Amino acid sequence: MLCAAQSSEHLFDPSEPGGRYVCNLADPYERTVGNELVELAWREVGENWENETLNGKKFELPEPPEGEIWTREDYRLPEKGVLRLRYKPTKRVPRMEQVIDEPMFEALTGMMRDKHVTDQGYGLMKLASEEWFFSSRFAGTLASMFSDSVTRVNAMALLMPRVVDLNNWGPLVMTKLSDAECKSLEMKVGELYFFSPSNPTGHYKLELANPHQRVIAKKLIEISSEEKCFRQEHGLIDTSQKGDGDNWRNETLNGKPWDYDENDEMASRLPTHGTLEFDYVSTSVAHRMVDTTPIPASDFFALLADIRKIDSMVKAAEVKPEQQPSPQDEQRDGMGRGRGGKARRGRGRGAKKPQMSQEEKDMAELTSAQTPTPITALAML
Repeated sequence: MLCAAQSSEHLFDPSEPGGRYVCNLADPYERTVGNELVELAWREVGENWENETLNGKKFELPEPPEGEIWTREDYRLPEKGVLRLRYKPTKRVPRMEQVIDEPMFEALTGMMRDKHVTDQGYGLMKLASEEWFFSSRFAGTLASMFSDSVTRVNAMALLMPRVVDLNNWGPLVMTKLSDAECKSLEMKVGELYFFSPSNPTGHYKLELANPHQRVIAKKLIEISSEEKCFRQEHGLIDTSQKGDGDNWRNETLNGKPWDYDENDEMASRLPTHGTLEFDYVSTSVAHRMVDTTPIPASDFFALLADIRKIDSMVKAAEVKPEQQPSPQDEQRDGMGRGRGGKARRGRGRGAKKPQMSQEEKDMAELTSAQTPTPITALAML
């Protein structure tokens, strides 16, 4: 691609930098894009610049020594000449070590609380989210800083794609929001609200022009690349559909076959718009080892009760009118009813024991089992 912004298609997006570049370094915008590619290469793992030339001659990008961090102040590209290169991004899932550090986060929240800031610091947080990743704990702190629901929901929608530990999002962020705010956030971010990077297997149908659905596609690209590298490094078998190691299957774009290929600089770039439908089959078992707290017994039995209610509603909806019992059937089948329809009471020897509630039955079943687990109770449904 050209560095010049000849159309919206050519605007440089640092979150999707892959492709070929021809930059006229005498042009301020194109030189800025070139320097941005320099900093991206320094931050990302591996060799990201390929076949780079300056004025037709081989050019070697200077790299910071191991353990050092360079910025644009340490090195800048020349202010004239034509730079050509292919940029191949290192697609990896962001980790906690990439999260903004504690002192920097405190500095950010301090600036957001400044009396001269008129938007509760939303603008500063938005700028910070474009540069840094956040933890769920930091996102929860930021959620508590906004005084009105609209700003709070917008802020969480902005932060959600930049949080690296979404498995902690529920207890650390959602607890800071009201039920109405949670619903509003769900409506705003759509499928991203339910997306789990630790267990991404599933069928997807994403509108690429929708920024939140596009985030899901980009995250799946990162996950697929990382899982592919792991299997290759450890000599594991290739389980991909097309023999390329990728975990994407049955991809279509606007209903037509479309092959996601990480090694193809064009196919690995997401189109700007269109309906992308595919299956993703994860080869990782990390989601089985996520350090999460077991569900409390009271919450689990409440879940069972809700499942039974839904099951009863479904069964009731499935009963056809001709299948419904008549009043005569109900009277004949009435349990323990005698003349006059009154229920008979057990007397003396042989009297029936009081009926146990379903929850009491579940608890008795669990406590009597040799290894009581929620799976035992679920099997009883």
